[in-house]
Amino acid sequence: MDADVAPAKRLRFSPESKHAPRPKSIFDEQEQHRMNIVETPAALSPSRSSNSAGTCIQSDAASEQHCAAQTCMMFSSTKTLRASAAPWTPAKIIPQSNLLQSSQAWQSLYGPSIFGSALAATDYETDSGPGVLLSSYTQQANPAGNFQGQSRTSMRPLEGSSVYNIQDVAFSQSEDDIRFTAPLPAGLFTPNKHSSRPGSAEHAHYDCCLSSSQQPEDSPAARMSQYSLFDQSQGRVSFSTTSTPISIFRRLKTSSPEDTETHTRFKFGHFAHAQNTNPRGRAFPHVPSGLGHVIPVPQKRARPVQRGIHPAEINKRITSARESWQILDIVNIFGAEFDAVNVATALHRIAKQRPEDVARLVSSDGFEQLVMMVDIQADQCKPQQIANIMWAFGTLSFKPQQHLLDVLAAQALSKLTGFNPQNLANFIWAYARMELQPAADVLQDFLAECELKLGQFAPQNISNMLWACATLGVSPGRKFLAAVTSVSLLQLHLFTPQAIKDTLWAMATIGYTPAKPFLQGAADLCLYLMSQFNPQNIANAIWAFAKFGFNPGREVLSAMATQAMQRLPQFNCQNMSNTLWAFASLNHHPGSMLLKVLQRELVHKLPHFTSQGIENVLWAFATLGHHPGEETLLAAAQHISSILPHFNQQNLALALWAFAKLGWRPHTGLLVDACRHALISLHTINPQNLSNILWALATMEFVPPPALLEAAATRAEQVLADFTPQAVANLMWAFAALSHNQGFALLSGVTDDVVRRVNDYSAQHVAVTMWAFAKLDTTPRPELMQAVAGHLTQRIGQYSPQSLSNVMWAFATQETHPGRAALDAVALFVCKSLQEFDGPALSNCLWAFAQLRHYPGALLTAAALNICCSLDGFEPQAVSLTMIAYATFAHHDAALVQAVSAKVLHMPGVFDPQAIANTLWALALLDDLSPPVWNCLLVAFVQAERFNSSAVTPKQLCQIYQALLMLQLKPATMQLYVQPAALLQMCQQAFRQDVEGSRDSKHQCDVAHVLSTLGVDHALNHITTDGLFCTDILVKGHHILIQVDGPHHWTTNTGQPIGPTVCRDKLLEARGWTVLNVPYFHWLQCQGQLGLQQAYIRQLLLGYVEVGPCDRQDELKSVGKTADASTDDDESCATPFDSM
Repeated sequence: MDADVAPAKRLRFSPESKHAPRPKSIFDEQEQHRMNIVETPAALSPSRSSNSAGTCIQSDAASEQHCAAQTCMMFSSTKTLRASAAPWTPAKIIPQSNLLQSSQAWQSLYGPSIFGSALAATDYETDSGPGVLLSSYTQQANPAGNFQGQSRTSMRPLEGSSVYNIQDVAFSQSEDDIRFTAPLPAGLFTPNKHSSRPGSAEHAHYDCCLSSSQQPEDSPAARMSQYSLFDQSQGRVSFSTTSTPISIFRRLKTSSPEDTETHTRFKFGHFAHAQNTNPRGRAFPHVPSGLGHVIPVPQKRARPVQRGIHPAEINKRITSARESWQILDIVNIFGAEFDAVNVATALHRIAKQRPEDVARLVSSDGFEQLVMMVDIQADQCKPQQIANIMWAFGTLSFKPQQHLLDVLAAQALSKLTGFNPQNLANFIWAYARMELQPAADVLQDFLAECELKLGQFAPQNISNMLWACATLGVSPGRKFLAAVTSVSLLQLHLFTPQAIKDTLWAMATIGYTPAKPFLQGAADLCLYLMSQFNPQNIANAIWAFAKFGFNPGREVLSAMATQAMQRLPQFNCQNMSNTLWAFASLNHHPGSMLLKVLQRELVHKLPHFTSQGIENVLWAFATLGHHPGEETLLAAAQHISSILPHFNQQNLALALWAFAKLGWRPHTGLLVDACRHALISLHTINPQNLSNILWALATMEFVPPPALLEAAATRAEQVLADFTPQAVANLMWAFAALSHNQGFALLSGVTDDVVRRVNDYSAQHVAVTMWAFAKLDTTPRPELMQAVAGHLTQRIGQYSPQSLSNVMWAFATQETHPGRAALDAVALFVCKSLQEFDGPALSNCLWAFAQLRHYPGALLTAAALNICCSLDGFEPQAVSLTMIAYATFAHHDAALVQAVSAKVLHMPGVFDPQAIANTLWALALLDDLSPPVWNCLLVAFVQAERFNSSAVTPKQLCQIYQALLMLQLKPATMQLYVQPAALLQMCQQAFRQDVEGSRDSKHQCDVAHVLSTLGVDHALNHITTDGLFCTDILVKGHHILIQVDGPHHWTTNTGQPIGPTVCRDKLLEARGWTVLNVPYFHWLQCQGQLGLQQAYIRQLLLGYVEVGPCDRQDELKSVGKTADASTDDDESCATPFDSM
């Protein structure tokens, strides 16, 4: 050993592994040369004196030295010990010898696949006197067997400027464990009261275990492995690792290094300590790669660690600090003296000061040291300190390691009875702020304790506790919440805007609706504090009221709208969407001014909206009936296109619904993409979203791909039982509007659902569903029509004019009579509510009565006066349908005819071909078609036919020709009517073609057979000589026609012939024919009784034809022939008049 170094120091190594890897390669000379040549700045260069006590002394045993250094940190590449993030780290020793020789010696024992880490000590001079700087070095073998190194500073200041000597060091290695035993200089890791005097024989014994983290979860090793920790009271230091190994330094006992089994001696130099961090926690620049070089020490004198200060004095300094970084400076200086109160106070004060750069602060060494101290001092913390620590973590949104949270939770549970209401609320609140879920037993015990102490809770405690439960997605239970409501009601006057907002929001989020007295009191409090409400308070409070379904009153909502108007520039995207959604949900219009200002703000902030936010905004605008303008909708559509993959089913459904409700159709590309996006998850879509998507597409008149419609029908069949009545109605309406007949299975299922739940269906739901059946040209089953007729009769007062007209239209289109009672109820209701019916609704109802042949005499009389007063609001189609109803029942009203004629003459160009034909036909049947009206409408018809001949149907031509035939009954005035030859020729041709399609009916055949039994010569389906009429039965030789009129020729409630039947008979009689009518209801009375039938025919022909006697044999034969006749008893004379 070198005589200059006293006392003698020994470095011992004990390789215990029996399975050490064999050598593979060595350091190359270039790496060795680079790592030994170091350039040092002249200003801070070490002392040049060869006799300096701090100069490294070279050993003659170079390989032994390097072997010792490498053994310091020998383990595989997956087991890496990293220096602590605390302000000081352990010393690691680097020999200053020939690397090549020492590495060869090392690899001869262990091989190259290792890490090496050690400390270089070099003497230097500073303003404060001589000292030695320590640096750590880590090296790793690369695939070629060479070592790559990276060094870093690793040091701390000690008391004064004394120089301490290195004591004996011993290392040992097993298969997955490296043991480090070292008596270290006093003050490096241990507090003063445990330190050995320099040069004394007493040594501190440390143990470092590096294992593969397979420690029991409750073992000290597992607990301490996740933190860089310095424990003054226990003399324990642990270091986190970069991978799976666990490293723990623990003071075990006082012993002599002679206990190690095998030793290798190495003489090293003296060392002292210098500081490696500044007061802000910023590390000095990394050391260049190399071994044994000098690291420059800052010229600024390092602040010495102060010892012996009382914790109470530390607390005063912490509470007087004005900045968080000042508190961390105190931690760096006095950290060794901190007790539990100091730790909790420091964290609490840091969080309370709301530092701006939180991320940088929580990653600083001082803050990490505070977190380490929490684990050490946890068992010494009182409830207040535990709550403060958790509150600080929550306020800073700092998430400590799970094991530290478990430690704090365990301590909290053991001291739970000592927690006051604020501690309880803050502890739970902290978990919610950290977005961490506490263990079930922890939360359950805390809530139970809260319930016991609920009467002592202040408003802030209540709001914090409820907010935490809501954020964590935990419901404390209805009993607990009811108790909270009662306690809160007594203290409502003490709630701040933040507290009342959080309380309301939390209850709404949990899904609990408090009692009405509390809600009314909360609404009054909001009104009183409204001037203090910030955007978040406004948005959350009104959102909560909407979720409760509680309307706080117009005064409160108007005040919220006014406050929102003033604070609108401060609203973020979520505040905007929640506020708008709440106003719409509460059906309160906040005022056009607020909405206009809001839509301007939206245009600028739309790119920052989430899918939920943009959906809420659009839905609210649509529900409030406020069109936000083309610019806003275009921006919304563009934003939706950019984030469409993030839309869930509900977002997409309501966004499309809103566009449709606003009457605005986005570009086709978005709709195509929306259909494609919807199709992806259509097999899991819920009924409401499915019906909304289809309804929106149908309303925007966009036909989706057939694949989407088929998939939608299939999905609807699967989940039809889960559909609400509104969803069923919307679904059926969409399929009908898109002209997609979804098949028998779904229609049958809808029929069964309506019949089963008809009392759950509103009037509108029934009306829309029936309209869809009619639109799809599907005849519903009788049980459905019976259920709807009953619903209509019992709940007629609940039907709106539009709903009633839709139901009546459906009945008429499907030619299904709902029964006399239902139609009488409708007629009476319409008559009483005429002022509420607009043109389309009233005209549809009147037209339906005509198609169903139920004569509402009183309604027609009352409606005529109402129509004359409001005819300006009637569209041409409504005018034509109204006139058809009056013509069908031959109900003439001179004032109505005059008003309609005037409207036609005033604006003929707006009438389409269908309206023209209907109006001409109706006025002709009422025998009040004036030449000006005829001329005006006929010219318009000719022009329409020339412009679009496909818009003209054969039925329209037949109607016009019949109107012409009625005009010809007054030949004296015919010269006043224009008669365009080409058009009238087309009309006559269509009329004759329709006549040729006539067929026999069952009643017609029965009457003909009875005539045969009576010997009356006759002919069926006789066509008149002009080819314009096909009569039922011609009595030959007498110029007599027998018309067997079925149900379509008579009113169902009065039994009178309808207008077209009367018109037909007039035209036939005008041609010299005697027309005898056989009503179907008379014939049914003697059906199957030949004698009665013969007697009826004799009576009918009495005075016109001589009828012979009948015999029994003919009567018997007639039974068989009657059975073979056609079963169609609805038509007795198939002429164009019967179907009009």
